[in-house]
Amino acid sequence: MKCKYVELTSDYVYPYGNQGGFDVICSGRDKIETPEQIYSEMIGNVMVDTRSTGKYYHCMYALDLFSDIAARKSTLKNVTSYIVDVICKRSISGYNYGVILIPERLIDFIPEVQQLIAELNEILAHEVIDVEGLWKKKLVPQSLELFEFLPPAIQEQLMLERDSHGIIFLS
Repeated sequence: MKCKYVELTSDYVYPYGNQGGFDVICSGRDKIETPEQIYSEMIGNVMVDTRSTGKYYHCMYALDLFSDIAARKSTLKNVTSYIVDVICKRSISGYNYGVILIPERLIDFIPEVQQLIAELNEILAHEVIDVEGLWKKKLVPQSLELFEFLPPAIQEQLMLERDSHGIIFLS
């Protein structure tokens, strides 16, 4: 809660054997006072539950988690491939569970998604969307490839009406 921690190795905990746990971790009387401490506690609880079952992955949005995705100019495929690679490496090591913290509004940090949304905003503001999909020819090839990569449910959400600032609320 106060970001003070130590790795509990066998050598570290040996002197505390048979004394209960409070001698090692202290008998904290601290209270959760900020939303961040509430959220940190929730992530910790999910991590404990995940470790206990040993067979599930949980994805959680992480509030205010810094993301360098925009700085790296990562693509959606890069981000998803990275997550898949981590899951595969953990599986090879026998860890078929985990918690994946995803920055809230991750999609806003991916430059190619920003470009696609800008193009869709322009098309939706001035064009009629035809059922045959001829409107897609107005997208640059990279944006069209990204749009086609997305699941149909996300494609449909991207085609919904925007607010007055062109913002889409994806679920």
